[in-house]
Amino acid sequence: MTKIKMLKFREGVVDWIQSLRKKYPRCKIIISSRYNHELEIIDEYLDIEFQLSQPSYCPCLMTLVQFETKDRMGTVTIWEDYFYMEYEVIDLETDTMTAERFGKVPEIDRIKFYMEMVVKKVLERGRLEMEIYPVDGEHH
Repeated sequence: MTKIKMLKFREGVVDWIQSLRKKYPRCKIIISSRYNHELEIIDEYLDIEFQLSQPSYCPCLMTLVQFETKDRMGTVTIWEDYFYMEYEVIDLETDTMTAERFGKVPEIDRIKFYMEMVVKKVLERGRLEMEIYPVDGEHH
């Protein structure tokens, strides 16, 4: 993917996240390009040259979007070189989670659809599909 395409993609992600923030104000949404995504720095995220110069154990550019409420947390990860996308949602009250690997997701419209789906899952109530802890109930 060219640098121009990467920038266009990331600008599309930023625009979409800003519209999701307006539509779903109860969900805190953070966008980042690194595993430590507590801090959102949009200028850094949009600086492709800077991104390519950063040492990383992941040899490709990535977009991370974290969705949080008091009870749930969700993360969408997109490896941009491959347009591979996955998400997980964790319910902190019920110790359950759900995750899905989408594989290649080339169109920005599909990415927008999946991100909104994750926001809705984070805002839902009730148990998710999988237990986080083993059946024996031990917390590790």
